[in-house]
Amino acid sequence: MLEFKIEYISTINADPVRFKQIIYNLLSNAIKFTPEGGTVNVNAGLVDEKVQISVQDTGIGIAREHYEKVFEEFEQIDSAYARQCAGTGLGLPLTKKLIELHGGKIWLESEPGKGSTFTFTIPRQPKMEKESRGYECPL
Repeated sequence: MLEFKIEYISTINADPVRFKQIIYNLLSNAIKFTPEGGTVNVNAGLVDEKVQISVQDTGIGIAREHYEKVFEEFEQIDSAYARQCAGTGLGLPLTKKLIELHGGKIWLESEPGKGSTFTFTIPRQPKMEKESRGYECPL
């Protein structure tokens, strides 16, 4: 089951293609690692003038000692269930990089057998960099 809870957010200044990729990567991982009958929840809202989005699942979970590893390129957590799910180990590292390019951050809360929650924030208004032709978004 997939559930969404989204507070009213008037606008987000983000690269639409990259923002879509962030959401796609987090949702596809949550769905992929949640066995049939589990749930995936998406929550979005404003926290301190930043857009905060969480993707929570009731999947296999991740041990604390592997939190940083999931954000490294070509790394995957070794488990019987994870081996059944194909992947390159690039989705979360790319997601992290895209969030950071938007001036945001991502973090993880998880427990093996109980699921995972990936949460990220990005500023509603990106910081602008001064360039010779005026101010432009760094993306």
